[in-house]
Amino acid sequence: MLAEQCYFTSKICATLKKLLEMRLAVKIDCQKTWKLLFDLQITRSELRFRSGISSVTLAKLGKGENVTTDILLRICNTLNSNIGDIVDVLPDYDDKHGGKGK
Repeated sequence: MLAEQCYFTSKICATLKKLLEMRLAVKIDCQKTWKLLFDLQITRSELRFRSGISSVTLAKLGKGENVTTDILLRICNTLNSNIGDIVDVLPDYDDKHGGKGK
């Protein structure tokens, strides 16, 4: 499972790097996380305690703000899933930092 997670994480990181090199703004969408929690009948608070993430980090996920890859991997481990099962990488058309994604 860990090798598979590392593979998917490296693929997502490589994709993000390519997009950033193209100066396209991207954002992480965590809707898959919330659906998976619902399907597994796990609350957000329970996820927070099981994965050891803070309430601030959980709030950032809920708002679609940036979190580290480590946080995403902790969630993957807790939910016994791959990174692609919990997030999507989307273009950020509302980029305020000079990306060309508009």
